[in-house]
Amino acid sequence: MSSPRWGDVRDVARTGLRIARIVGTCGGPYPYVLLLTSLVGGALSPVLVWAVKLLLESLTGDASAGSARTTAVVLIAVASAGGLFLPRVVVHAQAELNRAVERHMQKEIFGRLGRLDRLSDFESPGFLNRVNLAQRTAHAVPTQVVTGAFGSLQAVTAIAGFSAALFAVQPFILLAVLSVALLVAAVEVVTSRLATKAMRETMSAARRQAFYTMMLTNPTSMTDVMMLGTGGFWLRRLDGDLARSHAALAAVDRTTLRWQVPALVANAAVVAGAALWVTREVVAARLSVGDVTVVLSGIAGLTASFTTTAKTAGNAVKGFMLFDDYLAVVDIPARGAAKTLTRPAPLTHRISVSDLWFRYSEQSDWALRGVSFDLVPGTTTAIVGVNGSGKSTLVKLLCGLYAPARGTIRWDGSSIDGFDPEAYRDHIATVFQDFNTYDMTAAENIGIGDLSASFDRERVRLAAERAGVHTLVSSLPNSYDTFLSRAFLSGDQPQQEAAPVSLSGGQWQRLAIARAFMRDDRGLVVMDEPGSGMDAAAEAEMTDRLRWFAPGAAKVIVSHRMNSVRRADHIIVLKDGELVESGTHDTLMAADGEYRRLFVTQASGYLDAAGAAAVPAPGPAREGAAS
Repeated sequence: MSSPRWGDVRDVARTGLRIARIVGTCGGPYPYVLLLTSLVGGALSPVLVWAVKLLLESLTGDASAGSARTTAVVLIAVASAGGLFLPRVVVHAQAELNRAVERHMQKEIFGRLGRLDRLSDFESPGFLNRVNLAQRTAHAVPTQVVTGAFGSLQAVTAIAGFSAALFAVQPFILLAVLSVALLVAAVEVVTSRLATKAMRETMSAARRQAFYTMMLTNPTSMTDVMMLGTGGFWLRRLDGDLARSHAALAAVDRTTLRWQVPALVANAAVVAGAALWVTREVVAARLSVGDVTVVLSGIAGLTASFTTTAKTAGNAVKGFMLFDDYLAVVDIPARGAAKTLTRPAPLTHRISVSDLWFRYSEQSDWALRGVSFDLVPGTTTAIVGVNGSGKSTLVKLLCGLYAPARGTIRWDGSSIDGFDPEAYRDHIATVFQDFNTYDMTAAENIGIGDLSASFDRERVRLAAERAGVHTLVSSLPNSYDTFLSRAFLSGDQPQQEAAPVSLSGGQWQRLAIARAFMRDDRGLVVMDEPGSGMDAAAEAEMTDRLRWFAPGAAKVIVSHRMNSVRRADHIIVLKDGELVESGTHDTLMAADGEYRRLFVTQASGYLDAAGAAAVPAPGPAREGAAS
């Protein structure tokens, strides 16, 4: 859905109906409570003014006015009680409505984000700004529009009552008050749009402020901050963005003030003129004390009601504009919406990569150039090359995280582009070098690898044993139920400060590998630097463990440590995004090409003078050689 264009009433109406459906779906009785209180609340003030007029006139009349006095007192009591009670009902109803709408919209936003199937969707700063703004305002936008509409309805009800009262006394005063009040309302609506525009323009700065805050509070980033002494640097960045954001918002405030002052001065002039006219009419005995009450209270009530209408209308305008960010997120069309996506069958023959080209943007160089190879179940294929050669990019395309610019990846002859992305990835087990650490229990950190089996503690324990981390987890304070975090308390921990429980980098990596072992029946296993956080002995041990993991799967391993790949059934060598060599370790060493150069360069660092003579020296070392 495109953003509502304010010149197109149909677009605004469609957006309004969308908001009404959300509020009606999850709001329960509270929208109707707000509607009723708006109608009743709008009538209370004019009723109170008429009741006071009636009371004053009955006090100055004869004894026969007793029934009028009684009626006036009852009306004053009812209106006063309603004025005290209704606002509390409104506050409660708005709070309940806010909570219900927030939950609904957060589920919609993050549900849609969870269904995006390409990493490129999350690499657009403009889109991330809209996501952030939608997430921050989700709870407020629909209720802002609805309560704005109901607030306007209440104010309009009050305006009708006060207008009738003033018209009965002096139509000219009513006309003057309405003219000024409309001016005030127009200023409020315009300045609300300016404020919303400023909020959008400062969203990038707000996201950077969140990043700087993380840098100054996160334990991992604070290591660098302390060692490099960059606390002041990040603080200056944070303060600079805050200053720029505040300056933009202050500029809107100044503009608002410049526009509001003339309108308020005009309003004051009308009130003063009306007061002078009332004084003259009372002195001339042409107005009663009750009429004076109606005129002065009517002017004040009309002004206040129009101001309320303007503010609620301004909030509604702001809500409509911000709702556009929500729509930009939840209305992203699903990939392949125009065609039927299928679920892949288990892999039986091969995965074929054919003439694969990829780059991250139209302005960037090609990361992959015409790469072709096959992956066969029951075999291990190693991908090697220097940094920036395209190894990690290639495995991410194999996982369907990016779409190739040209070429195809076929799963038993069917292009993966025709598969449902979630169903396709369910056939893959992965271990990435940039693995996640979750603020959850040890068991949950492992079990999340396969949510369908995460409740099976025996499966979790077996995965931990295969990854060589069972003994470590068992030694934790609460074994598999130990909450691993330096930032949060467990949900069932008492709310006092407790010693944090976390793991070393290598231990976390073993936990991540155990996570992959939860998926030991998958057809494709992708391991991108699975031992990057381990020492040489631990990596050698883990390499042996991974060799026996999912024996029937097609396995892909990416590693800079050449000793970890030499036993692979097939090795492909990437250079500048191209596949330049492929074969076994022995055939590639005999070919005396790029693979041999990489292998010998790395091996020479471990050889003593005697051993070095047995390995031919490589050519001139290149920057970025594997290490």
